[in-house]
Amino acid sequence: MTEVKLKDVIFDKLNELEAAFLRQDHLDPAKVDTIKDQLAWMGQMWIAIPESDRKWIQSLTIALEEQWEWK
Repeated sequence: MTEVKLKDVIFDKLNELEAAFLRQDHLDPAKVDTIKDQLAWMGQMWIAIPESDRKWIQSLTIALEEQWEWK
C-alpha cells in the first residue's frame, strides 16, 4: 500500500485550484461553490501550508470574492 503524504495532497489541490482559476472557473456561478469548498479545505490545512502558498491562496480568495479575472 502506498503512503499518501499530506504535503502531496496539498500540492495536488493547489494545482487543481491554479488550473480552475486559470480557466476563470471562479467567475462561473455554477463552479463557485466548488472553488469555495476547495479554499475552505485549504483553510483547514493552513498550518501545513508553506507561507508562500498561503499568500497565494489569500490572493485566490480575494479574486473570488471580488470576481476579478485571474491572470
